[in-house]
Amino acid sequence: MNDSFSKIFACIASLDIDALFLSSASARHYSSKLDLDEGYVLITKEKVYVIADFRYIEAVKKNKDICPVLLEASIEQLLFELCSQLNIEKLGFEQEHLTVAKYFELKNSLHNIELIASDHIISNLRMSKNEYEIEMIKKAQGITDAVFEHMLGFIRPEITERQMALEIDTKIRELGGDCSAFSTIALTGKNTSMPHGVPSDEAVKQGDFVLLDFGAQFSSYKSDMTRVVAVGNASEEMKKVYSIVLDAQNMALSELKAGMIGSSADKIARDYINKNGYQGTFGHSLGHGVGLDIHERPNLSPKYESRLPINSVVSVEPGIYLENKFGVRIEDLVVLKENSNINLTTSPKKLIIL
Repeated sequence: MNDSFSKIFACIASLDIDALFLSSASARHYSSKLDLDEGYVLITKEKVYVIADFRYIEAVKKNKDICPVLLEASIEQLLFELCSQLNIEKLGFEQEHLTVAKYFELKNSLHNIELIASDHIISNLRMSKNEYEIEMIKKAQGITDAVFEHMLGFIRPEITERQMALEIDTKIRELGGDCSAFSTIALTGKNTSMPHGVPSDEAVKQGDFVLLDFGAQFSSYKSDMTRVVAVGNASEEMKKVYSIVLDAQNMALSELKAGMIGSSADKIARDYINKNGYQGTFGHSLGHGVGLDIHERPNLSPKYESRLPINSVVSVEPGIYLENKFGVRIEDLVVLKENSNINLTTSPKKLIIL
């Protein structure tokens, strides 16, 4: 039986709900191991029901550990019928993935069945990865590293941001990835000062920084990496900023481990950047969880006061952004262990000048 099943069954049994209704793609995959573009999952204390329409029901039937339910009418009506048959009086649901309109549709259709926000059940379980999940993320990151190596021979003056992004996306598929894990960020020159800028027709020039933030998806699991390279030459200021960001990341990585508070990890890198005269230029968090979603819990942010679970996979990505000049971000993906972390990223971090 799916390892996720027993964990979810135990959580439901320990809480004041009779079943859990899942509507998000990541929760759907985690609980069923099925890659369905659409569908729902209903989990009781002992069974998993996957609700899908005609397009997906054959795939659902192939999994002998779950109960397939064909969706022919509205999900609201079908869910009410299932809950009535299974004597479900208290139904947990994913508040973060349900619109207000859909919530009221469910509430009205389910009549006396109580809806209870239960997002934490799946999100808490998903923070700690099992061996299979870590292996899939590792494979995704391996593809990402190989793509970066390829890009070192592709980047040159007059290549545009759009061309770099397209090359990355194409190469990810060529090397066995499902697709890109998110919209690829490929920026050059002044555009690198925008942390999540959108690739444009801006062309690479001599003396530019090129920032690449991308990742592969493999078997639904994602990777995330950022690297910055210089083209032709790098000014002393560019070298200085790059060195500070790299030092900040290395300092955080040297102390990052399971059990520490998320905000404490962020503080290590942030304090170092501030101490070196760049206060206010690191405007995002140090990192975030990565798995079925590219941004998931836990977080390495100033406001995250929870402890980081063992075997969680997080990005570590400090940056300095100088408006209308340039930006530097260096991002690795690591698995948190009891006394340290394992870095899944192998791409070089020493400043490369092409």
